Amino acid sequence: MSVHGSKRSQGHIEATASIADVHVVNHHSIVLFHLNTPEASAWVEENVSDEAQFFGTALVVEPRYVATLVAGMREAGLEVR
Repeated sequence: MSVHGSKRSQGHIEATASIADVHVVNHHSIVLFHLNTPEASAWVEENVSDEAQFFGTALVVEPRYVATLVAGMREAGLEVR
């Protein structure tokens, strides 16, 4: 696709995808769960230990817990990417 034929070259960008409730970023020794919606934050508050660590607004998770956490979030109806 040519850049010249895109909406971007016309001076504006249109959103094509919705924002997921949770965006997971793997940093190898830790994984950050960016909580993008109030529903995601509420789920974490109800289902994750009070001793959880946060980096800004992102939940910090050890890699060994990622699969279980993602499964629980999806089971609750959250969109996780």
